[in-house]
Amino acid sequence: MEQFISQFTYTPIQYINYVPPSLQEENKIISQTQPKILNNLEVTEGDLDSDEIIPSSKFWKDVETKALLSFLAENFDMYRKNKTKFYATATIELGGNRTSAQVDSKIQALRSRYEKESKEETDYLVSSIDDDKYAESDVENQVISKGKKRKVSELKSLREAKKEKEKSQELLEWEKKKFEKEQRAQIDIRNRTNGERIYI
Repeated sequence: MEQFISQFTYTPIQYINYVPPSLQEENKIISQTQPKILNNLEVTEGDLDSDEIIPSSKFWKDVETKALLSFLAENFDMYRKNKTKFYATATIELGGNRTSAQVDSKIQALRSRYEKESKEETDYLVSSIDDDKYAESDVENQVISKGKKRKVSELKSLREAKKEKEKSQELLEWEKKKFEKEQRAQIDIRNRTNGERIYI
């Protein structure tokens, strides 16, 4: 019996992937619903192992996000023209652990996050520059109370830049008026001297 066991070798068996047409419709339904199920899984970060495939589109590693953004930048025309093709290609490029639905979800999440933060930052900066009625201590309190990450020194420098711009515009207007006044004086002198030029 020992001779028989020692001589036994394992050879792998290859399977032929054949699905009858009647079952192909069921496979399409399952494959279409599977990405949605994976996206809806709720997993906490503490439950995940580092080697484990992350099923939810919520937990993307920074490396994956950067790779997705790089791929999007390189293939933005494809994204604009054919999003489905872009998602499929991005899924292949990023590796096998993401689905097209997860790529779509991540791009939409990044886009909405960018738009939200950009709008908040713009609104905040515009309101803090235009509201000169607040004293600097009020601005400090306003920044702290709103929980914004802007530093008071940045606000002060923006206000100073605005004041410098206004001063330079006033100086420019003054120079313009001075120049016009000198021009009028020279014209008056010419008119009095009947065309003879007199330089001052």
